Amino acid sequence: MLPRMVLYGLKAYAMQWKSPRAIEKFQEKELRYIVSHAYRNSSFYRHKFREHGVGPDDIQTIDDLRKLPTVSKRELIDNFSDVISKGFREEACTVESTSGSTGENMTILHDQRAIDYYAPAHIRGHLAVGLRPQYKTAYIRYKSMGPSLIERLGFFRFCHIPSDLPPAAIIERMKEIKAFAINCYPNTMYLIAKEISQEDAEYLSPHHIVTWSEKLTPRIRKTVEETFGCPVYDQYGAFECHSIAFECKEKRMHINADVLIMEFLKDGEPVAPGERGEIVITNLWDRAMPFIRYRIGDIGGPSDETCECGRGLPLMEELEGRTDDSLVTVSGKPVLPSIVVPIFFPYPEIDAFQVVQATKKDIRIKIVKGKNYREDIDREILRKFRDIFGDEPDIRIEYVEEIKKTPGGKLRCIVSEVPQCF
Repeated sequence: MLPRMVLYGLKAYAMQWKSPRAIEKFQEKELRYIVSHAYRNSSFYRHKFREHGVGPDDIQTIDDLRKLPTVSKRELIDNFSDVISKGFREEACTVESTSGSTGENMTILHDQRAIDYYAPAHIRGHLAVGLRPQYKTAYIRYKSMGPSLIERLGFFRFCHIPSDLPPAAIIERMKEIKAFAINCYPNTMYLIAKEISQEDAEYLSPHHIVTWSEKLTPRIRKTVEETFGCPVYDQYGAFECHSIAFECKEKRMHINADVLIMEFLKDGEPVAPGERGEIVITNLWDRAMPFIRYRIGDIGGPSDETCECGRGLPLMEELEGRTDDSLVTVSGKPVLPSIVVPIFFPYPEIDAFQVVQATKKDIRIKIVKGKNYREDIDREILRKFRDIFGDEPDIRIEYVEEIKKTPGGKLRCIVSEVPQCF
């Protein structure tokens, strides 16, 4: 494992500097392999391919992927035993589980070859913003993943701090560790920034902060950067293929195109740069449990720009959120998080919020009141929501003591129980 991981580490580091065309050729080579593997070894995918009159030889390029159907999380859950490739036993794989924030808790199997590439691809994103092998990172998350092989060798030490601790307790643990960098959920980092004293922030003086897993809003980024006096970079990942994309020092989001192929679809068709669509991924590495044209449940958009950092890895626009993070008007028009979330930016008196849409005509706005909260804030927020949704829905504000986190420790700003269509 170690020799292969070292080899993959060198490969992953070099891959980011290759030309876009060279990266695309690598993707197509791996795509042909994983499609052929899935057809031969996964009865679920073999049935899917045959159902659409497609064989492995029909998929030669990235554009050919559109000949295949997309698959949902629910399909993979319901057909789990048929999805798993023959010859791969659960006890010989790395087994993970999604947090189940949508009520669809999915078990995922990764073969060792895939894990050995995911690790350096993930580390690559941290190296891009200044982390080095000898430095340690305060890793604030719901539960520890346990030390990786690289960490056991003394490199890239991630010191776990439970994210469900009160902010004051997290700050004390951060002071004990005094790490070079901090990794944390955006909303948890925001609460820490609101709680920490200037003296403690200066004592910690991190080189940078990396966020992931939740929406990093401009307000959170600005508050955290001003509090700690360092840049905040975002990363995008998922259990299905670990590291999906990372921000470089230019704060542009690079897709890990050597790990996966990413599509952005609206009504089943690719969207143009500058537009938003549902993200569909094809994992190029996992043989144990293939993910081919998998609807991961997030919304984002492609970019045709190049980055000043010089990396050939393609760019994506800002991640909008999850498909179930979009609200819907009475007429059925989707309202993206980028429209709703900024409504709350002008109000530092709000410690936390969550918008819950039960039906097209039922919207609840949960607010955790902070210091100096004013009653006229309610009127202003309701007016802004009326401007978007009209007078027909029942829109009401509820004061709560806290916003309940998901089983995975995340805080969702928007929760829609209305069926989405992208």
